Amino acid sequence: MISSISETANWVAWYRALESARPEPLFQDPWAAALAGDRGRAIAADMRGLRDGAGMVAARTALIDRMVADAVTRDRVDTVLNLACGFDTRAFRLDLPKHLRWFDVDGAHVIERKRAVLEGASPTCSWHPLVADLAEAGPRREALQLATNGAQRALVVTEGLLLYLHPEQVAALATDLNAQPAVAAWITDLLSAEGQRRAAKIYETPFAGADIAVRFGVDDTEEFFSPHGFAEVESQSTTREAHERQRLSRLYTWIFAVMQLSASGRDRMERSSRVVRLKRRAGCNEDSARQTP
Repeated sequence: MISSISETANWVAWYRALESARPEPLFQDPWAAALAGDRGRAIAADMRGLRDGAGMVAARTALIDRMVADAVTRDRVDTVLNLACGFDTRAFRLDLPKHLRWFDVDGAHVIERKRAVLEGASPTCSWHPLVADLAEAGPRREALQLATNGAQRALVVTEGLLLYLHPEQVAALATDLNAQPAVAAWITDLLSAEGQRRAAKIYETPFAGADIAVRFGVDDTEEFFSPHGFAEVESQSTTREAHERQRLSRLYTWIFAVMQLSASGRDRMERSSRVVRLKRRAGCNEDSARQTP
């Protein structure tokens, strides 16, 4: 169904287009359909047997929207690094300060298509598309250095990225982020270990031809991220958001309700998929930098 990792950008953009077309959308993305293109529509059609994908993407998008807006205002962020940005358009659709520098970082194909579709559109901040192969340590570090040059307080956003990485790749990225003194916070979506196992099984067939898989899930964020210089300070359940916004199917709504009957079930369900805000741990920059491979 999906032939390359870059096509996940088309797929997710189509889900954002579907949400934008609803009578009372959680957000409005007027460019999503054009960015998704026919390929995004076709992938979503092939995946229609997978329940709740569109609703969960809509909930995740809305949560990250709110966290980004809050962080920019509350933490006086002057630079945003949107890594593996795909066809995200937050720099154009969120109400952001004009002086804010926003770097959309991804591969050449994604950035070129985004430039073409958004030609003539006006970003709400200072938008800087940046081509970089984030899978390679050298180009990744160069991109981070370039984007944070002159920044006082930088916010990193990774949406729909970490779940496709091996744990050691996530650790390497965290270490590289912490090595940049300006990086103050990081907003990302996470799966629990159970959520990762379930998602890996669900997407095994659709992803079979693309050499990608759902690989990363974590239960203890403190244990995983603390050695690399970050601590979790905020967590919002994507599943709960989708439920409260009535974006789940009837079956999943029923499952959610049943899981709420016990504290352990509620915790498992709500932590299975969530959006978190991590902040730099004071005094960890030098130690983390020394661990960089």
